[in-house]
Amino acid sequence: MADWTSDLCKEVVYELASFDVNEQACILAYLQKNIPYGVYQTHVAFRALALENNRVQKQLVANATIEYPSLVFPDQQAVRAMASGYGIVLTAGGDGERLRDSLLQSGARAHDLKTFTKATWPLAGLYKDYGALQVNLTLIATLAKKYDLDIPVVVTVGPASSVTARVIPEILAKHKNFGVKNLRIVLQKERLHLTLENQIVFRKHEDGCVPVTHPDETGGPFMAFLDGADQGTDVLSWLRKCGCKKIIALQATALYDPMLIPILAEAGMSYDCVGAGIMRSEFPHTDPYGTFALIKNNAGARLMIIEQEMRSLALYACKDPTRTYHLPYNTGLYVFDLSLLTTPLPDYATPPKEILPNIPKAPKAGYAATDIVGVGKHPAVVAVDHTRFAVIKNANDLTKLTSVGRAFGLDILCKEMAGG
Repeated sequence: MADWTSDLCKEVVYELASFDVNEQACILAYLQKNIPYGVYQTHVAFRALALENNRVQKQLVANATIEYPSLVFPDQQAVRAMASGYGIVLTAGGDGERLRDSLLQSGARAHDLKTFTKATWPLAGLYKDYGALQVNLTLIATLAKKYDLDIPVVVTVGPASSVTARVIPEILAKHKNFGVKNLRIVLQKERLHLTLENQIVFRKHEDGCVPVTHPDETGGPFMAFLDGADQGTDVLSWLRKCGCKKIIALQATALYDPMLIPILAEAGMSYDCVGAGIMRSEFPHTDPYGTFALIKNNAGARLMIIEQEMRSLALYACKDPTRTYHLPYNTGLYVFDLSLLTTPLPDYATPPKEILPNIPKAPKAGYAATDIVGVGKHPAVVAVDHTRFAVIKNANDLTKLTSVGRAFGLDILCKEMAGG
């Protein structure tokens, strides 16, 4: 297998000549120590396959019959208790670039963001300025206590080199997991964010020159459930030992109506895969959200979440039997049978994303959590009202989340759980 040489670096590293001699030597040493040439080749092949899979999926959607998916309309009055046999996953590994940039633009100092994570950023006005992750853990602990259940929790963070992997475990340990008794932390893997020409981009960093990477896409943490190197047993086996048959996947950067979790649990009792969708009476072509649709062809029918760049005209035209609603859009909230997570996900490439300013955008490759829905043998979409949760995207959302947290009584739950 080839090893890194100066000539190979000139070919593979983006604009290597823009670095001075010492920096070029550091880049070569970094590659030799951390990224074997064979690993780089694997990343190139991975992205090529991801792009091909996207092309095939777009063709599949264009040629398939599009039908409205099976819908579940929860009756809040019928939800009497949180069902047993569930674990909860809180995804907290995102870099939060939009929030960070908007905080800087609104006057925050770079020094104050050294321990920044989107999931734990303070929501001023809630109990002790908890972040969304702290509030969600408290909510889960409260539900477990209320319904006398053991609800294991998995918190997914970024790669080992990320701020989330350093900061979030420290916060959880300091506060005894905010009342959650059984909790595991899962680190995401990271991938090189290659240019369109498959070159590695290096950036200058306080620790030297480092490559531009990104956490695996949204399905990466779920695929990491099978890796048990960190604590001796894989997360999937740990969840099963805790009595779990299903998991509820939530975003750690959102706040939820406490009733939403039992509603998702109840919907998941009758299906092996449930995605939470929001009904809509309009469907503009500029809509950015993934869309639930039943895709039918000669191979059969399956529920899929179709992203904006994959849509067909038939997808936009599809409506429910009453001709009132277009296809529901994805919220990122799911209920999965644990057995579905043993199926390897297909490679997925995002639309072009920024690598660094002034460098042409290029797709990022990884596994998409949305593809787990397509694995389900008996899936459904549970209709969720958009007022039941709110998500942080940028600094303008922080005040809204504080208001939502108070409206849902989450600040009171936090104070009661902490004994305040």
